[in-house]
Amino acid sequence: ESVSVLELKAVHAFDDVHAAPVGGNVDKNGDGMLVQARAADSLTLVSLSLATLAVRTTHVPGVSLATHGKVEAVVVQPYPRKDGGVGVRLAVSTETFSVALVQQDKLLWQRHEALAHVVQGAMVDIPVPSPAHNELLDAGHIAQMNVVTRLLRRTIADATDLVNFLSRPEKMMQQALQLIGGAVGVGGSPKLERAVWDKEGVSEEHDMSADRFGFNKVVVVLTEPSVLMGLHSKT
Repeated sequence: ESVSVLELKAVHAFDDVHAAPVGGNVDKNGDGMLVQARAADSLTLVSLSLATLAVRTTHVPGVSLATHGKVEAVVVQPYPRKDGGVGVRLAVSTETFSVALVQQDKLLWQRHEALAHVVQGAMVDIPVPSPAHNELLDAGHIAQMNVVTRLLRRTIADATDLVNFLSRPEKMMQQALQLIGGAVGVGGSPKLERAVWDKEGVSEEHDMSADRFGFNKVVVVLTEPSVLMGLHSKT
């Protein structure tokens, strides 16, 4: 049947569809949904139910404009919920070749496909910490130093420990307990602490321990979409 122009009305207007694409689909019951995905501080989703004409805005952490770039495509999969409503899953791809799977307001999975398009790379040494007391007592390590160097290293190590204990006694006691009891983090994995050189907190999430033989390194790669990534040689 023909519809009069006077009977048509705008239900919702999606802003700036060039920077934030819109995708749509129907679930198995025939209920349709349109979703617009935009990357900002988080992934912002604006969904429009074609059955109820309800508009909902959700924010999904883990995908941002700064790290993933603008969203280039979105594939929507609505599904009926047990409470009678309509939920939504969607896959988004960004200009940095990242792919993410989202359900409602949760990030289920993401992958950085830019690693398949590396244009340049370099090996970077991880800073080696200063000698600890156990190294100063190691015969092989001591044999590499002369008498004056041994005395200076031992004096500096003792003085550093004394200053740290007087300024941060709680942390020193915690480190001592970890050495004695072998403290572990959640799930039985070793608890990671921020390295002295780390200003971003990377060493609290990844094992950035160095070795004096130089086997552990960070591989810095530049990808085709101008994304710079760091990979630990252990991985």
